Amino acid sequence: MNEPRRREETIFEEAVELPPGQRAARTHVGHGSQRSALSEAGDSPLEDETLARQPAEVFDAGGSLIVSGYSRSSVQSALDKLEQSGSRVTSPLARVGKKWVAACEHPQIAVSACKVEQLGSTRIVTGPTREAVSVKVEELMEFGGVIVRDVECAGDVWTAVCEMRES
Repeated sequence: MNEPRRREETIFEEAVELPPGQRAARTHVGHGSQRSALSEAGDSPLEDETLARQPAEVFDAGGSLIVSGYSRSSVQSALDKLEQSGSRVTSPLARVGKKWVAACEHPQIAVSACKVEQLGSTRIVTGPTREAVSVKVEELMEFGGVIVRDVECAGDVWTAVCEMRES
């Protein structure tokens, strides 16, 4: 009588170091086949589907708007609406952790419409709105600029003058 062959398989898990809140398990079954699973602590498929259906959030960051959401399509939809209202995408759609994120200009503050002219260490900022020129001047101040003449309107153009100081 032939006895059926018995095949033994070993199943075990490896501990893998990951950032806090994440865990991973690599399961080995038998002769070299393996399966990997990577998940966030507390995640479930139902929870992920619920998050993916949420609309993207838009955060005001001065001259920019930050668009963030759990699904690529919700963020893209929000970006499309903002582009229709005059925004220009400044940072393309990218995955950051579990969220999708992008940035665009504030539609009422068209910073890209501003011009900065350089005369030695002097910067003359002109633009269509007071807010846009103010945001551009703030950017220059982050790099050592000092306001010489505050934002004022001359005709239909807003202007400010900064002096760049060496750090």
